[in-house]
Amino acid sequence: MKKFPLKLLICFILIGILLTGCSLINTSTKEVNTLIDKEGKDNTNEEDKDIEENEEEIDILGEELLRFFRQYYSANEEGIIALNAYPVNINDAYVESYEDYTDNSLKLLEGFMTEGLEKNLQKPFFKTDVHFPRFVKVNGNVIIGYTDVKDVHYKIIKEEDRDLTIEVDVDVKAEVITEKKFNELFESDKKTRYFTKKNEKAAIEDSDKDEIKVRCSYVLEIHKNNIEEISLFTLKEKGEVSVPEENRRNIINNDFLKRINYLESAPLSDDLLIRDFLYTFMNQDKDAYQYYQYAFDADVDTYKAMVYDLGIENYLLVDEKNYQSQFPNTILPTKDDIISINMSKEGIDINVHTETSKKTKVYIVDFLAAAKLSDYNASNLKYRYYITLEHDEEFNTKITRIQYISMNPSFDETENESEESGESEAVEEITNEE
Repeated sequence: MKKFPLKLLICFILIGILLTGCSLINTSTKEVNTLIDKEGKDNTNEEDKDIEENEEEIDILGEELLRFFRQYYSANEEGIIALNAYPVNINDAYVESYEDYTDNSLKLLEGFMTEGLEKNLQKPFFKTDVHFPRFVKVNGNVIIGYTDVKDVHYKIIKEEDRDLTIEVDVDVKAEVITEKKFNELFESDKKTRYFTKKNEKAAIEDSDKDEIKVRCSYVLEIHKNNIEEISLFTLKEKGEVSVPEENRRNIINNDFLKRINYLESAPLSDDLLIRDFLYTFMNQDKDAYQYYQYAFDADVDTYKAMVYDLGIENYLLVDEKNYQSQFPNTILPTKDDIISINMSKEGIDINVHTETSKKTKVYIVDFLAAAKLSDYNASNLKYRYYITLEHDEEFNTKITRIQYISMNPSFDETENESEESGESEAVEEITNEE
């Protein structure tokens, strides 16, 4: 039997002593690190809790404002007229208007009035502490009703105890008719200083209506109770220009309101339609574009035959009386010394324009193309168009208007900004043509 080496025995004894010493210490290094990590997590959790509680408090006010404005914008056409009629003199028209105003205002603001406001709304009036929803002109159309509040953004301007002054932007969908149709149906009443319907029985057909999205700005004075419910002292339109009350309700006074995108992005079906059309139309040869020019100048039958020959008949909805304004010859990509261009579907960028509505989609379309020039050189170009989509009689989506905006050989931000500066004028031209 071999003897156990003395040196190895001494090593085992020393290891045992060290392990025993570690067991006598209250906490090991690992345990200390664990405690530190736990403390850090506890502190982080407390901070997160504070942030969440703060956000929750902000959300409560936001939710209350959203709840209020959904009720505020529920006024129908008759209600809007009653809420904005301020007679000049105390006469028969005044008494009738006053009763309608009181009934409609108390109903519309029910549950959101301070005691003082409720009393004021029941007193004889020539002015109001609340600017109610009204008819407003926007880009050749007139808002006649409000349908759905989508979002509310607010900023607290002043706070004293539980009384707040806040600026609020409300994103809301609005029902519109053309200004021409509005003037056919409504007239200004000198006695009530607002509009009345020419024929009470005249209904507005769905075919005459469209829907847009707008952002309305207001200044509110409100009170919050102990459970964070809000009640209203005053609500006034917030515009850049101060307008006297007797003129404020004119439909042209729209400074407190601006149109915003009806859609966040193009639906897939619209996106594919635009890409397929551009790929087909923009990759034609010069002979095809000369054919387009000839047919455009000839007559509608020749034009429709050309559309079929170029393979774009499934994309366009051609109006026989207005095809030249729908699809002007300026849409051809072969400008100046360009013989032809080559572009891909992947190089197309499609963005929603603010002129988009429920019935009419207007898109800003940019695409890159390699151009072949008459001197046999090549150039990289960026094109911009406005393309309008609508439904045909069978509810198929078709292109109803194309407008050429710009063509640039380079893509720096300065040129992009110059392109965008002309957008409003171009779209205004589209609106006026319609």
